[in-house]
Amino acid sequence: MRIDDVFCNIYGKLAWGVKRTHGSSLIIELGEPRLQIREPVKVVHTTSERAAKSLARRRVMPCGEWSLVIEDCNWDIAIRGGKIASSESPQDVIEEGVESLDGQSLSSVKVDPKAGSSVFLFDLGGELRTWPSLPRDDQWTLYAKDGRVFVYRGDGTCFSGSSRTAPSESDWVILSAN
Repeated sequence: MRIDDVFCNIYGKLAWGVKRTHGSSLIIELGEPRLQIREPVKVVHTTSERAAKSLARRRVMPCGEWSLVIEDCNWDIAIRGGKIASSESPQDVIEEGVESLDGQSLSSVKVDPKAGSSVFLFDLGGELRTWPSLPRDDQWTLYAKDGRVFVYRGDGTCFSGSSRTAPSESDWVILSAN
């Protein structure tokens, strides 16, 4: 499997709603916006009253045709080669970095499976580089609106399939460099 086969329909699409979610995890919405609606969930047992209240509400969230989630890895953001933020930066610096990617369109994605690294390049000079914290951790996941998912790990392997199915170890394959 080649990385361009995964992203070919996403190149040229706008990145929006770029934000830090928790810790140094990031989410980038790509493509046309749509609403995702989660109906209330009746909770029988929970350890948290706050969680039960949240699940009891209907949640309406804007999301893209694709959602790219960066987590469990090291990353940095640069504009035209100048580093703005990293996964180790203070929160305000991370916010500045993610804002710089918002509104840019994705131009290309490059991977180095031997190093377990990747680079997302954007049309206005933005770059998001990732590399592993731990080799077997998921670095990033690309969610499609139709329920497909593509996961890239720090050991250079990837999984492509349904988001409803947990991959077995034999489902992970080496991703081909561009």
